Amino acid sequence: MDDPIHSWSEDAVERAPIIDALSLSLLSAQSPVVALLGELGSGKTSVLNLLRSHLFNKAIVVSFSTWLPGSPEALCTYLLTDIAKECSKHYLVPGLRKDARRVARALARNIPVLGGLSDLLSTVTQKEEIDSLAEAISRLPKRVVVLLDEVDRMQKGEILALLKIVRGVSASPNLSFVYAFDRSTVERAVLEDTDPKSRTYFEKFFPVSVRVPTPEPAVLRAIGLRRLRMAFRRNRWSGIESDETDFLKEIEKIWNDLIAPFCHTIRSVGLLGNNVGVAAINLRGEVNPVDLTLIELLRQSEPSVYEMVWRYRDILAGEGSWLSPSYVARSDAEKTRRKKQLMEELRLAVVDVERYEAIRKVLDYMFPLYAQIDGGSLRSLRRRRPSVTDEDRNIADPSSIVAYFLYKLPGELFSLHEMSAFLTRFRESGDVQAQLRVFLETFQGMEKGDPRRADFLSKLSDRINTIDPKEATAIAHTCMYAAHAYSSDNIFVGFGEAGHVVRIVIRVALRTPLPHRPELLSGFIVEATDDTMALRIQITLSRPGTDFDLGVSFKELYPAFLKRMRNRYGRDVDIADVNLEFSDPKAFNLWGASDLTKEGITIDPEDRAIQRDFWLRYIGKSRSRLAQAFGGSFMPETYSYQSDPTAFVESKIPISDLRRLYEQLPTDAPIAESDEKSLRRLADLLDGKFKHGIPPFAADPGNPTDTEDEAFA
Repeated sequence: MDDPIHSWSEDAVERAPIIDALSLSLLSAQSPVVALLGELGSGKTSVLNLLRSHLFNKAIVVSFSTWLPGSPEALCTYLLTDIAKECSKHYLVPGLRKDARRVARALARNIPVLGGLSDLLSTVTQKEEIDSLAEAISRLPKRVVVLLDEVDRMQKGEILALLKIVRGVSASPNLSFVYAFDRSTVERAVLEDTDPKSRTYFEKFFPVSVRVPTPEPAVLRAIGLRRLRMAFRRNRWSGIESDETDFLKEIEKIWNDLIAPFCHTIRSVGLLGNNVGVAAINLRGEVNPVDLTLIELLRQSEPSVYEMVWRYRDILAGEGSWLSPSYVARSDAEKTRRKKQLMEELRLAVVDVERYEAIRKVLDYMFPLYAQIDGGSLRSLRRRRPSVTDEDRNIADPSSIVAYFLYKLPGELFSLHEMSAFLTRFRESGDVQAQLRVFLETFQGMEKGDPRRADFLSKLSDRINTIDPKEATAIAHTCMYAAHAYSSDNIFVGFGEAGHVVRIVIRVALRTPLPHRPELLSGFIVEATDDTMALRIQITLSRPGTDFDLGVSFKELYPAFLKRMRNRYGRDVDIADVNLEFSDPKAFNLWGASDLTKEGITIDPEDRAIQRDFWLRYIGKSRSRLAQAFGGSFMPETYSYQSDPTAFVESKIPISDLRRLYEQLPTDAPIAESDEKSLRRLADLLDGKFKHGIPPFAADPGNPTDTEDEAFA
């Protein structure tokens, strides 16, 4: 992952000098406010983590996530309350928490009317409350250092509120604040263009600043090589050690020319390793690892160019034979027109001259035909590339190129322009209902089966890490309210439309502090309008995956799952409103399951009683509904049962109830053939014909069946 580091053992760029500089400013010079400056992805959070470790036992350190509170008013309360709580953990200071709450209320009263920086500097109210809090903090035997991360992700009003808070309470001689942000981003957000004094005012807030140093190119290259090696090793990519050695030698050879222009921060290098690792999961032995690295580099850094490679794949890789996945028959005139069109689109998409030249080099390296299409003078790196054979499966092979875009571009694209328009509309929506309307209008505006639907969700999943965390969380909630609309892959959780939404949930959860993740995921479980989505969050995301570990247990989420099932199928639910189209047999299996002791859960018998009551009310006096419930939920035909399925059925409804219903319910007219088949299976179960299990059904060889164990999950 590209997560920040937390210990010195993880430090690969020698951050000790910057930690020493910060420590001197805070402990020796006792600067009240220090700015930690660095562009996005430069490693500011890692620096704060190491600083917190360095200051252990030297100061009282308060780490505060500035984007969590949600409003300027809440920001005041949470920040000052957190400071007071952390201080109280170490020392008893009478009145500290009370003073903090009083100052928070006083400061919050004036926040909504702030006009700009000059308002902050001229404010002289709340002096008594502030002096009281400052005096309480000054009695502590250690300095209090508050670490404020991701200030550059905040909105203007929140930044101004934060500046006001710090200006008010930093008067204490025993208190320091460290702001971590990208200066240009914050200045664009808060500086007043009409006031020439704004920049001067801004400087007064940050008299001391320390810049995160830019890592040396050689260091970034070393980190990149290590991350790529780990990505491929994790997927058991190389059969022999020499394969890995050859790959790393080639990557090292092309790094400065092809990769370095796009990977100039630690985060961008880490993202490349992550993206290559994810792409490699299903492509082992199918593609060339060097080409896979470069195409993922384009997807990460220049997605519009990545899309062009897909759309013009027949021009870049050649038509190949008619059996090639990328084969398209075109006339010579059409080929000439498309070559010209490719170059025109490329020049329009990349306006920066240096970046355009870097992209030309990448395309020239991957595609021998590109130099002919480009028509310009290229210092070709392909001449130095090892000769490739059919076994190398390189991207320039017409029969291989489609594999590089597996599950990324499965047809027509949902364009980046459309995505930007969607995000703008979503952002400007006033409430949850309006956001859901925007989402459904966009998603359901494409017919089922249209590959643009999956591409829309895939792009949304890719963008979720780069947009405002609160907006990303709102999108995830909206995705839950629309869960009934997605198609799912019954075999692989990560595939299909629902798979992209699961990735959105994972990425939003990873951006959420660990203590808040159970609440976040529990909310998703309750909100999901489809049982399958809720079940995947409950079961799959409560266990570490190959590329994620949310740190949330099955037991922490299970109360939300029970709440969901009771809300949807409880005694107060009107049966006429129940739509089993969005139910999942596995959800009923888990609800009131007979034994969850391995998860540390004791089952409440009431849940099994509630489920029994639901099914009896649902079936009523209808023999057809009995057949549908049995074949769809009680003992699905698509499952195989390695032993007697009676206990499996009993987890939902007693066998005695089924026997009574089967014997007493009148025959509906007419009964569908599928219902008749389910009733015959029910009769066989009641007659004990399945005591030794049921072999897997072979009606659809291409769709492996679930097993009884998997159904219990």
